[in-house]
Amino acid sequence: MTLINEENNYNENIQKNKIMGSRKDGLSSHLTLINFMKGMIGSGILTLPIVFKQAGLWTGFFLVFIFGFLNTLTMTLLVKSAHYLSKRKNEKQKEENLNVEIENGERIFKNKKEKYLNENNEPMNYGEVMEAALMESGFEWSKKWAKPAKFFVNGTIILLLMGIGCIKYDFIVVHLRELFGQFTNFHASALAWALIIFPPMVLVNFTRTLQRIAILNTVGNVFMFGAYGIIFYHLLQSPHKTSQLPWIGSPAGVFTACGSILYCFEGQALVLPMENKMKHPSEMLGPFGVLSTGMALTEIFDSAVGFLGYSKFGDEIQGSVTLNLPPTSLLTFVKIVFTIISFLDFLLQQYVTIQMLWPPLNKYLSNLFPSSKVLRVGEYTFRASLVALTMLISIFIPHLEHIMPLVGFSGGVFLAFIFPPIIDTFTFLSIGLTEYYEENNKRNLISIFKRFALNFFFISIGLFGSIVGLKSSVETIFELNGN
Repeated sequence: MTLINEENNYNENIQKNKIMGSRKDGLSSHLTLINFMKGMIGSGILTLPIVFKQAGLWTGFFLVFIFGFLNTLTMTLLVKSAHYLSKRKNEKQKEENLNVEIENGERIFKNKKEKYLNENNEPMNYGEVMEAALMESGFEWSKKWAKPAKFFVNGTIILLLMGIGCIKYDFIVVHLRELFGQFTNFHASALAWALIIFPPMVLVNFTRTLQRIAILNTVGNVFMFGAYGIIFYHLLQSPHKTSQLPWIGSPAGVFTACGSILYCFEGQALVLPMENKMKHPSEMLGPFGVLSTGMALTEIFDSAVGFLGYSKFGDEIQGSVTLNLPPTSLLTFVKIVFTIISFLDFLLQQYVTIQMLWPPLNKYLSNLFPSSKVLRVGEYTFRASLVALTMLISIFIPHLEHIMPLVGFSGGVFLAFIFPPIIDTFTFLSIGLTEYYEENNKRNLISIFKRFALNFFFISIGLFGSIVGLKSSVETIFELNGN
């Protein structure tokens, strides 16, 4: 079977739901879509109007759809590779177990065969997919890089989560400062507010279970979508300054906007975890799958907020569109809702980061300090240190419109444009080359060339954007801090 035929069979099986089978306790595609949308549409998109100011009105509008489309393509590469590698891993496990059982008799062999053929493919996270791609590539030299690559991917996810946490911290500081200034005589600087909220943020971050946070977050999401409805109603009110605004911004502004838009598609790390929890994982892909539908809806939502917000307020737009809303009781309620949502999102980001970092650190410390009390103190110190690091970064970069592109060009670019094509290349290159040499099929060689030319294109965009974008973002931040 050639690489072309395998690709065609894959697409057919996606429609027949055969690639990954089904899970008894999995989520339906509709529930997964709702969860995906909640992950993609956060308080970060409230900063898109100022992003449109940086890029230019129509440039920002088209950039949202361009990056959304490219993100969908690369995430499709990632999910397809994960499906293939998971299936391959499961088949190897079947063979190993069947070979062991055949020695114990024919009857046991048949029972095991039936059991393993009905078993679901084992899901993998982002880092495990990268590791499996390098291990199964067919190239001996790539195997030694499998573990480091896995750690690098996981490190990038942690970097993205920490960056998102800093943005949430900044968002809370800015809005609490405005709300208290509006209703009380207490006026303090952003630095003072960052220090004021630090102790309660640390105390709440000591929560070791996700259940309470998840319940509050679910209730908060209901209010969040209601708050978005109120914002849209206000933004749709005339007048709009569309004809008076520039169509395209400066080159530096466009690059900065690209990083911010990448940040707003912050759900790159959500795709595999959500696909792993689906009842029918193959429903993640396809023209009307969860990924395509979710990304299309996100693009429409993001472009609407950015376009309407910038055309409504023009050059007076601030770091978050909520800061431009008039101080009516209803719109003040909207600001309070988004402040609370950002607080809960911050706790969730911290929780995920701790779950990734603390277990290996705890294992290392347990060898040095056997006492459970010492380890408990160490865990709480670690949790407080993460909040302290987040606070320090938010103090150093106090403006949302400057920290967002920094996060987008660091973690977002790698997760969206660099890792997926690398994984796809190592997953399918050896298959295509082997089939070409065995069958000498020129059509298959053309298919290989097209596939990996596209991957090279994605990687080139990612590297160029990361280098140029990071340089521009860092220079802007140091220039502002210098002033």
